Amino acid sequence: MQGTTQKGLSLKCDEAKPACMNCTKSNRVCSGYAEGLDLVLRDQTKSTKSAVERRQKKSSREHSPSSGVLVTLGESEDTHALCFLVSSYVTVSHDPRTDRGFLELLPHFFSTLRSNTALSLALNAVANCLFAAWERRARYLETVGLRVAYGKALKATRAAISDPIECLSDETLMAVCLLGFYETVVSSYRAQVSTARHFNGAAALIKTRHNHVNRDLSKQLTVAVRSAIVFRALHTRSPIDTTATLWQDPADMPRNPGTILDLMSVEVANILAHEKSVALVGSLSDFTAMVKTAERRLATWPDSVPQDWFPTRVPRKVVPKTVVDAGLYGDGCDIYSDVLVCCTWNEWRSTRLKLLSLMVKYEPDEESLASIQHLADEICASFPFLLGDRKTPAPLYAVNVTYPSLEGQTVAAAHYQTAAAYGGWYMLEPLRQTIETGAYLREGQLQWIRSQGSRLADIYDVTVDKWREDN
Repeated sequence: MQGTTQKGLSLKCDEAKPACMNCTKSNRVCSGYAEGLDLVLRDQTKSTKSAVERRQKKSSREHSPSSGVLVTLGESEDTHALCFLVSSYVTVSHDPRTDRGFLELLPHFFSTLRSNTALSLALNAVANCLFAAWERRARYLETVGLRVAYGKALKATRAAISDPIECLSDETLMAVCLLGFYETVVSSYRAQVSTARHFNGAAALIKTRHNHVNRDLSKQLTVAVRSAIVFRALHTRSPIDTTATLWQDPADMPRNPGTILDLMSVEVANILAHEKSVALVGSLSDFTAMVKTAERRLATWPDSVPQDWFPTRVPRKVVPKTVVDAGLYGDGCDIYSDVLVCCTWNEWRSTRLKLLSLMVKYEPDEESLASIQHLADEICASFPFLLGDRKTPAPLYAVNVTYPSLEGQTVAAAHYQTAAAYGGWYMLEPLRQTIETGAYLREGQLQWIRSQGSRLADIYDVTVDKWREDN
């Protein structure tokens, strides 16, 4: 649907629907949205399978036969994997005020889910990927079986997007989001952030749906796509086009502290992207003024947070010895009402650190340096709450893990599973960011943070050699 010429006439795609009006009038087969969908969701089944087979030949020489790699996905294993996904990630106990993702929206689709659709195939691919990672301890997740399942989901999603009815459905948008989540899982085991290609495709799909979004579920999916794009833009220092349909914000869009943080973070992503050009052209003084303004604005985010979201301090003398030995920095640690509440706080801290690092890079001052130290201390103080005394891999359902709590209180049963499923993974970006600001931290703290990076790598079998203490 890119602009093309036929019989001397320039026909620019109007992006009105999957088969755009100009393509229809000129009797041509519409090639799809160049803005993301067609390129992002092309059929990769054959290419990915052959690429994986090449990598597996190399991998088979490097790994023992007991590495737990899945070769085929049987019917019963699909069922086990789906149950694992739902019980471990979809229906886990959490504060609903943290909602801005898409996994928690899956139950809305279960009653009408049909087999061999884009959504069911994407769900199957994600479920088997997570199941392999946790239950099989499959360090290398790009096995032929998993990638073929992923390729089938891609093909079905492409077909759904080409259908004038299916492309408007929440099911198709959810399928695209799940494809993005699949890539997130695989990339996380390399301590990397996946590309935004699927979520950019979701944004393009939202543009085609713009006049058909009238359900709360549709709006929640839009919020989830936004959040995924913001996260990746911050990491890659990529700009976000706030004039795009995705960011046209009706008054009744879902609001909570997490969505507010996402909106604030859009400005941060654009500033980080802008820095690349400041060194070449533009006024440095104008840029630093812009950074300071954004940092002051971001610093007000806690004003939007409910009182019960604020952390509670647990002094070192109350923290169990096994937790202290595993990793406790300073004179105590913080506990929160919920794992995802803690992760939202750390996301804010990590984002502020990005701006503060720019401030001390161009105009260093004592206040900014003190803020960097304070935020790093708070991130360090969250490790025991999220990791407990774990040092080695353990099943997701393991309860022989000790977590800190206030004296005389017990740890909620739900915390064990939620902390295992989400806690460590959500520490990857704050950990990465504190390491990047290590030059501004007090003596010895960077070494402690690196040691926790090594510990995190051991617990989740993640490849993060650059975080090891000797690097």
